[in-house]
Amino acid sequence: MSAYELVGEEREQYKRTIMALSRIVPLWPPIPTVRVAGQKWRTVKMLEMAALANNWNRPSTKILLHPCEIPRDTVLKCSHSDCGEYVIMPEWTVAGSTSVDIAKHTEIGKKRAWLYLEAHTHSPEEQWASQEYVETLVTLGEWRFFLVGGHVENIVHTIKGVDGNWTGKWVCSFLQLSELRDLWTNRHAVPVTADVIVNPDSGDQQIRQEAMNQVLEVVDTSYRELVRQETNCTGAKSTLCVLCHIDIGLMFDKDGNPSYFVNEVERTPTMSLWLRTVGDANLRRMVDTFRRVLHNHLTELGQAYRF
Repeated sequence: MSAYELVGEEREQYKRTIMALSRIVPLWPPIPTVRVAGQKWRTVKMLEMAALANNWNRPSTKILLHPCEIPRDTVLKCSHSDCGEYVIMPEWTVAGSTSVDIAKHTEIGKKRAWLYLEAHTHSPEEQWASQEYVETLVTLGEWRFFLVGGHVENIVHTIKGVDGNWTGKWVCSFLQLSELRDLWTNRHAVPVTADVIVNPDSGDQQIRQEAMNQVLEVVDTSYRELVRQETNCTGAKSTLCVLCHIDIGLMFDKDGNPSYFVNEVERTPTMSLWLRTVGDANLRRMVDTFRRVLHNHLTELGQAYRF
């Protein structure tokens, strides 16, 4: 059963009905762009091409095909979903020997089996994939860049605590990659934590601006490549041009060299904006910008609803 209780012929009937309705009443986002957004592995391939062209490291991702063996040390993700239920961590990430820990470990083990994966696949379009486990996503968290009209309006750092709850912090500054490398090299003497790398309060303005530019290069280049590819695919301007957030992680290679990488790209109506971490002035600016960008986007679509 899908999250919306639409399976089989009911699902196909819904698709036909919504397509027919879109020819009469303007719908936003346009149906073709919604379908492209759900095809996460197309997005992954675009991001991999951008990373390869710019010599960036990023975690490897492979589509799983039944009945292949499910890699043990990977994170399992399902396309067409923005729900945490469809992200399955490796079993060994659950530490401890209490009854609760053992139950969680057993539950994850059951999920990492084809019987569970197939039961949670609701259409031929949906696919499961395994992504290389990146420990720093857990220990250091990630930065969520909120883009409105292609411009970064807010940055929020998020991390999951030991209690299972997520916390967020508004971000205004970054460390340079060279600074991150030095910290990582010395991590056995001085542990590298999110508190150490988020919003550094030292370094002159030029250093902090150079550090900001390093991460913005990854965000902007990846964003532009995704928009270009999606626009070519559907013929309509990508909905990424209106509002999205790009999640940036930090990983280190075997020599300790740091790299930023795009972990997720989100633009669904259910995405969290982390508004509690954003000041009122920034929030008002973001809302006003969104209002203008959405109006212009809808105006420019023209005949995009006629397919």
